[in-house]
Amino acid sequence: MISPLRERPAGLLTRHFFHALFDFGVFSQEGADSFVRVIIGLFSLIISLGFLLVRIYAQKYGMLFAAATGEPYARAMLADTALAIALSMWIVAFVTVLVSHSLFPDETDFRVLMPLPIGRGLVFGAKLLALALFAGLFTLSSHVAITPLAMLVSGGRWALNPLPLSLLAFWVTSVSASAFALLAVAAMNGLLVTCTPRTHVPAASAALRSTLLGALVLALPFVFTLPA
Repeated sequence: MISPLRERPAGLLTRHFFHALFDFGVFSQEGADSFVRVIIGLFSLIISLGFLLVRIYAQKYGMLFAAATGEPYARAMLADTALAIALSMWIVAFVTVLVSHSLFPDETDFRVLMPLPIGRGLVFGAKLLALALFAGLFTLSSHVAITPLAMLVSGGRWALNPLPLSLLAFWVTSVSASAFALLAVAAMNGLLVTCTPRTHVPAASAALRSTLLGALVLALPFVFTLPA
């Protein structure tokens, strides 16, 4: 059942665009394969970061749970929950900016694909689906990595709500925030593509990508100051 779906035009196009997200257009085949390994390593790094955060915050929350009142815990919980959400947003935004050159079908895509019996809507839809799958991988991995921290923050003696309810609220809020980060990056790139003459789109897109990457790197220290 799955195989026929993959062989349909929509499935083939989605797979093509998904693979293209791992190729910056300047790599050889060996370079593209190396970049895939870098992405896999990034997944491992994200998971490791989640466990590292749990270890860092375990002592802090041990003292908060042992406190005489729950007021210090309540303040810390709000700040650290904001940190967990912001980290997930940052990861998704960073990855989306990295592949922002492939967010929308370009002129080459249409020139190559238009002779085929497929419509522009199918091309655009397959591109968006590939982006959603790519971003979904990082959204899922970042939230799986951050969930142990959310469990630590939301549980314990002074917990305000049952742990399952707190985790559900965290996932809904954090995934929505990550989707907002992705859509914000996509909107900026879409606005650039719409408002920039075609001949200047590649240069403008590269400049925007560099600017956003720099802004995200500069913003990272502020993300970690949220628990302050």
